[in-house]
Amino acid sequence: MTPIQAFRLIVLPQMLRVAFLPATNQMVWAILMTSLGVTVGMNTDLAGITQELNARSFRTFEFFALAAVIYYIIAKLVTLAARLVAARMFRY
Repeated sequence: MTPIQAFRLIVLPQMLRVAFLPATNQMVWAILMTSLGVTVGMNTDLAGITQELNARSFRTFEFFALAAVIYYIIAKLVTLAARLVAARMFRY
């Protein structure tokens, strides 16, 4: 077995099995933490748009509840996709 074959067939699958789900958790965390970007002036994400709409119409609860639902759906979709990919990649 050549070194490239050993890496591709032995090392890489083990590395992916260990690192895939924590990387997915990190991705979900990064998506959810974009809501904190409003505090530093980033107004082009979901929380920034929600804050602008709130400033125009003063309907705080409706807009931020909708933003929370959207963040929840995005996080669930990423998690579900990662579980499906992991089940497909790591089954045996």
